[in-house]
Amino acid sequence: QDALTFAAGVADCEVVTNVKRSYRAYRFTRDDLAVLLAAAALERCSFEPRYRLSGGAADSNVFNERGLQCVNLANGMAEIHTPDEHIAVADIEGMVEVTLALIDAARA
Repeated sequence: QDALTFAAGVADCEVVTNVKRSYRAYRFTRDDLAVLLAAAALERCSFEPRYRLSGGAADSNVFNERGLQCVNLANGMAEIHTPDEHIAVADIEGMVEVTLALIDAARA
């Protein structure tokens, strides 16, 4: 908002903003069940879990807000949110394996 207001002042025009929360943020520890299950599934498929904070939004925000613990897993997408967004077939296949391993981990 500060950048928009500054730019409007430079351009001698007015800017009107309306701020609305679209989703809630969430945060887990490495000991939370959703994180443990995801890490187990990744490891079973020979992926090394790496833990990162994300500032974006996804379906997981809605699931968590409604009480269903859910974490996002990176899937190999490249050039995300651009016209050139893409993912390799091998990365999709890898995520299918991780999904199946996640189901197995959750059943245990």
